[in-house]
Amino acid sequence: MTVERRELSIGGRTIPLEIHRVPRARRIILTSLPTKGVFRLSLPRRVSLAKGLEFVDERHDWIADVLTAGRPSSPSATAAACRSTARSC
Repeated sequence: MTVERRELSIGGRTIPLEIHRVPRARRIILTSLPTKGVFRLSLPRRVSLAKGLEFVDERHDWIADVLTAGRPSSPSATAAACRSTARSC
């Protein structure tokens, strides 16, 4: 697994982004790591870095929400919470 570090600029804040190339990964995953103060982007081998950064750009609102409200650690966690509690989100 290789790791590359970049920075995101969201809402006037600079946020560290760790980009991990994970040989066994099957999908792109963006995770908040609050204890480390970073966001992690996990990419399968077959996905380009440009596609991964596009994925992050599409989720700027979610990242801003996490930074301000302390939401769940991944976008899919919100969806899972909605399904498990049978509420609309």
